[in-house]
Amino acid sequence: MTRPERDGVFVTEARGYVDAVDRESSDWQLGCTAASIERALRAAHTLKGAAGFMGEDSVEALAHTVEEVIAGLGGGDPRVDHSTLAQIRMLVSALRRRLGEPPAGETFDSGPRELAGSAFLPLLRQGRRLAAEHGKHVQVCLTGVDVP
Repeated sequence: MTRPERDGVFVTEARGYVDAVDRESSDWQLGCTAASIERALRAAHTLKGAAGFMGEDSVEALAHTVEEVIAGLGGGDPRVDHSTLAQIRMLVSALRRRLGEPPAGETFDSGPRELAGSAFLPLLRQGRRLAAEHGKHVQVCLTGVDVP
């Protein structure tokens, strides 16, 4: 499996873990159970480990924060306070952005554009690493990735 293929597998699986956290926490305002907290905690923990293995430091850090917030809920309270739910929602949104998901209401095109874009993943990763090493912010814009 090539690096772009591996990255694609990671992103697909990571999105699944984020979806699990989102799904579990969506009803916590009405009440939650220890089992629901455990499922969300397991998803965040697995995402953190996978991101660390893949060298996705920002995803790993966000997943770690999600894991800490969820772990702080304990065994399940009848209701989770609004500020904790807002924090989880914010972190889930940040994870989705890091994983390249569009903002709510928008969708990605699939097909050749994604395949062409994936060829640049190693360059994007190298740019992120160099920016982090030098304390700089980098914005990468790809043009001309439409492939017939």
